[in-house]
Amino acid sequence: MRALYEAASALERQERFERRKAQLPAKTGEPWTEEEDRKLLAAFDAGRALQELAAAHERTMAAVRARLLKYGRINA
Repeated sequence: MRALYEAASALERQERFERRKAQLPAKTGEPWTEEEDRKLLAAFDAGRALQELAAAHERTMAAVRARLLKYGRINA
């Protein structure tokens, strides 16, 4: 009985994870490439908005901000 309950709980957790993952940008959690960094910095320097950058790179706004912070383009 306990094993059945644990299996059902695991399935529910997996379903919640999959639903949440489906709502996130495609590259969430993936490492940034050097090419992506170059494109991000060039677009930011050209005046593109953070929301546009996030959409273009399939990343969250937080990921874009973190990258720009890393390269000194914005301040914390």
